[in-house]
Amino acid sequence: MGRSSQFFVAFKRHPRMMSPIIVATASSWYLCGLSWTIGIVVYPSFARVGVDQWRGFHAEHTRTITWAVGPMWVIQALSIGWWLLDPPPNTFTLAIVAAGLAGLAVVVTTLLAVPAHNKLSARYDPAVGKLLLRSHHARTVAWTAGAVVCVVGLLAVP
Repeated sequence: MGRSSQFFVAFKRHPRMMSPIIVATASSWYLCGLSWTIGIVVYPSFARVGVDQWRGFHAEHTRTITWAVGPMWVIQALSIGWWLLDPPPNTFTLAIVAAGLAGLAVVVTTLLAVPAHNKLSARYDPAVGKLLLRSHHARTVAWTAGAVVCVVGLLAVP
């Protein structure tokens, strides 16, 4: 039986227990893809915004990115929390790892990215831009690894 067939068998056996892992997986892959896009496209483009347009550009970026990340972050947190509270067989350790990686992204955002964005709100500073991008790489690693862990969790259910 192939892996995809095993997933469907596991879902038929444990539909209620599989639901949090499915939602955690979907939200984690969304955040992973968004993070890669931000790191490859958005943050590098900051340096190309003119001085006169910077404040408005950055304010708009901050406002809209909050809506792109925030709701899915809440969904990810709730679904991983649900997974931790009611794990299907063979997945509790994976739920702990997924929670740790999601938590790491929150910590990096809170301690590094938000202060960097606050410094950039008035004017673009290349040194702060580099710091923001480096801290963002840590979030991208955490979100990517977390998404992979969620898939492993889906495949681990007997």
